Amino acid sequence: MDRRMLLETLHPVKEASFDSYIDGDGGECIQGTRIELLTEVAEWGDSPSRECIFWLNGMAGTGKSTISRTVAASFRRASILGASFFFRRGAGDQGNAKRLFPTIAWQLASSVPGLASSIKRTVENKPDIAAKTIREQFNELLLQPLNDRDHPKQQKKCFMIVIDALDECEEERDIGTILRLLPKAKESKSISLRFFLTSRPELPTILGFRELQERDHHDLILHEIPEPVITRDISLFLGHRLSKIREKRSLPRDWPGEHRLKSLVIIAIPLFIFAATVCRFLEDLRWSPEERLDEFLSDPAIKSASQMDRTYLPILNQLLKGQDKIESSKLKEELHEVIGVIVFLARPLPINALTTFIDDARKFIDRYTHIANLAPLQLYCAGLVFSPMNTVVRKTFEEDRSVLIHALPYVRGSWGSELQTLRGHSNSVLSVAFSLDGKVVASSSDDKTVKLWDTKTGAELQTFKGHLSSVASVAFSPGGQMVASGSDDNTVKVWDTKAGAELQTPNGHSSLVSSVAFSPDRQVVASGSYDNTVRLWDTRTGAELQTLKGHSSWVRSVAFSPDGQMVASGSDDNTVKVWDTKTGAELQTLKGHSSWITSVAFSPDGQVVVSISHNSTIMLWNTMTGVELQNLKDHSPWVGSVAFSPDGQVPGSHDDTATKQNFQLIKSDDWVEFEGEKVLWLPSDYRDDFSSAMSDANLALGYPDGKVFIIGFNRRIF
Repeated sequence: MDRRMLLETLHPVKEASFDSYIDGDGGECIQGTRIELLTEVAEWGDSPSRECIFWLNGMAGTGKSTISRTVAASFRRASILGASFFFRRGAGDQGNAKRLFPTIAWQLASSVPGLASSIKRTVENKPDIAAKTIREQFNELLLQPLNDRDHPKQQKKCFMIVIDALDECEEERDIGTILRLLPKAKESKSISLRFFLTSRPELPTILGFRELQERDHHDLILHEIPEPVITRDISLFLGHRLSKIREKRSLPRDWPGEHRLKSLVIIAIPLFIFAATVCRFLEDLRWSPEERLDEFLSDPAIKSASQMDRTYLPILNQLLKGQDKIESSKLKEELHEVIGVIVFLARPLPINALTTFIDDARKFIDRYTHIANLAPLQLYCAGLVFSPMNTVVRKTFEEDRSVLIHALPYVRGSWGSELQTLRGHSNSVLSVAFSLDGKVVASSSDDKTVKLWDTKTGAELQTFKGHLSSVASVAFSPGGQMVASGSDDNTVKVWDTKAGAELQTPNGHSSLVSSVAFSPDRQVVASGSYDNTVRLWDTRTGAELQTLKGHSSWVRSVAFSPDGQMVASGSDDNTVKVWDTKTGAELQTLKGHSSWITSVAFSPDGQVVVSISHNSTIMLWNTMTGVELQNLKDHSPWVGSVAFSPDGQVPGSHDDTATKQNFQLIKSDDWVEFEGEKVLWLPSDYRDDFSSAMSDANLALGYPDGKVFIIGFNRRIF
């Protein structure tokens, strides 16, 4: 197995890295702040004989994570950063201690020369190491590989590991285990690991450090740094952020003024989180930063309030501003209902659980927005009547239902999975594709990524990063084990859907890749390109098998025949070509369209090719003879793609007639047609600039705002 693929079996938490996109809003220390602290860390890092662990502990909001990112970036610039792991409770595996050492080992394999082969050997010998105890993971993935590189004549090299927010580890008992293991990493003779670690001063961490020898750790208490130093740093931070607001909002040059700045600094000490929250509050484009700052500083309650109240009350007060007493009281009650439940939980509500909690309200809004637009007074009347029985919204507002309705229609218990809105892309969705079993949908985007989604739950399963430009096309292998993607960077990539690993990057096109497709046996990927060619690639080696030349313009669509012996391609030269995959010979050139071809597909028996052109014409061709079988021109102005029924009911195979009923789903102008019936009207906001994929009775639509909608149709009612 390829080394990269093998290392992916460690299931590393890639989001835990200090420079992860998840932490995209988190920055480093502003220049001129934390000078003494960062100098102390640098001196510790430059002295190999110093303690194995540098423990920075501080209260919540004192800026530990920002310091960790700064330290990690500094170590990386010095080429001594081995790995980083930022714990985050409630964020899935980011709070799981059992993912710490596999993730560190995965990063070390890239950052420490020669270490990858040792870690690979461990994984080969113990493929289930990622499921073992924390102690065994540490010994096998870190200590053993480090000792494998024991070379007495080589000068000892030290690499730094940054671990942030250890206190956010989900299982408190794991904290002590981790701390007891870390000092052992200095035992290697040729390579040693040292750890920069942050946490709150909470009991499990304090007790864990008490078990260590003093020579193994250097401690610095962040909230005990002299107040003049904290004052200077917060002043610099606020000055920097407020200057950005001043420039962005074109405020007077002397804003906010020395007096206001000093007042903010005094209120903020010692919490950087207060300063950051105030700045985000002032940055909100809905409000005037001048007015908000004056109101904040003139509020007499601020100076006597607790640090938490100082931080968040101004924001809540702003939301209540302008409301009458009744509305203000209702808003406060709603706040208590939502926040109160979370506050009284024994443990903070995980992000995933919170997402599920609010997802019901989002689905209610998505489903009944048209009621709010057309008949707003009917929102809770009609909306509650037809909402699923067990939804949170229905249960919460049941008493608001009209008393005139005494017999309710039967509805399902939950929303079900007939509609999912998949949010995650940061730019337009260009292509979507279903796995053969319909359980997973892939989406590609202008944001250079491919994402996999669970069609039932809407959960994001994988994010594939590697393309250097927009990803125009995506396709699943028949068994769903691989995904192929074609990009504007002129490359094709093949990915492992389970491990999330990049398997191959076939490279040979001289222009963007517009379409990709797998052969039925998964061994070949076909790619169509704006270089006017179709290329066939070996999925195991990435080698180019055939270059199919013959089109005189861009190739927009490719498809394999069910037996894998042929490939069809549709082009901007208004033709469809059928090729022999073994010899590369051109078998047929199908002419008849008067506009460019947007999509091609084979019938299940391989005897018919269907093609769709930009002018909404659907044509069917005999694969063997090239004879035109049918020309369907009765569609509305735009038709995107089409699929044959699984039973193979196609023109010429049974009754030699061609109707729209031969296709499962058709997008036609502002309607989705299912087996010839108009079943779903697309509002104007959902008609243009979308990509689509169809799987049996499911339709996926991808839009420029990065969302993917999945809609399921029940064939039994037609």
